[in-house]
Amino acid sequence: MCLTGCIRENIDDCETPVDLEFQYFGNGIVDIFPDRIDSVLMYVYELPSGRLHQTMEISREELAVRQGADLRLIPGDYRIVCWGNAGEGSAIDTEGKVITSSEYAGGDVPSGIEELYFGTVDLNVPLTLQAVKETVVYEASYIMMKVELLGFAALRSAGVLAMYNGENSAADATVSLTHGNHSALIDFTNTPSDEVTDYVPVLYDHPDEDASYVADYLVPRFDNGTEARLSIVRNDNGEAIYDRPLSDIMDNLDITVDERNEQMVNIRFRLAQSEDGELTIDVIGWNTEIVFPEL
Repeated sequence: MCLTGCIRENIDDCETPVDLEFQYFGNGIVDIFPDRIDSVLMYVYELPSGRLHQTMEISREELAVRQGADLRLIPGDYRIVCWGNAGEGSAIDTEGKVITSSEYAGGDVPSGIEELYFGTVDLNVPLTLQAVKETVVYEASYIMMKVELLGFAALRSAGVLAMYNGENSAADATVSLTHGNHSALIDFTNTPSDEVTDYVPVLYDHPDEDASYVADYLVPRFDNGTEARLSIVRNDNGEAIYDRPLSDIMDNLDITVDERNEQMVNIRFRLAQSEDGELTIDVIGWNTEIVFPEL
């Protein structure tokens, strides 16, 4: 009797069906996988050698029909690694087992990473050829940053706050925002790397505040003790008018990122002119004021 082309006397090379189900719960208990993940890149590694055995791309259309994947594997031990939403904005090194921004991989300054989700499971395919069923539970690989720069579009090289005419666009922004000294890579255990880079997110005109910018961007996950820094640099002369550890800012704003799967850090900076003519940068909700009289 033959099974999938195998003979009973030697079933070492016989393939066994492997049924994988995908789930993602976000910060709750309800599966919200379809709301967050549009595509999956899957890598099957042999254990204990770590050799890449198989890759698979699963499209949005395929996930709509089947929230999972069907494999056929010969008996042995395997590690399945899945990346959700890894598209053109991501670069994956299957040998080094890391993922990063395609901008960083190409030698450019990255503006952020894609909305990545990570899932993994170890499984054993038995010699009995009995079908294997496993669930891959995903987790977020990013933290969403929302940084608002209120009043900064009115900053001019003359050192005064100019009248804002509503025509200042992100293309000629008066300042640049840098999210510096942050992990550049994420490994195949969803752990950010010690290798760091500076992210320079794109600034857009603020939709609700005059003479203001907003940056919405994603970075690899970090904890409350992150060594990353936020800095604001004037584009006319390259002067850093603000530079501070992100952990200090978060601590003073009572922001924590250690407790939830999906996280958003919202920080608002306000540039203003005091009655005596000094320009100040306030971190909204933070009772410390940074004064730069030489601006």
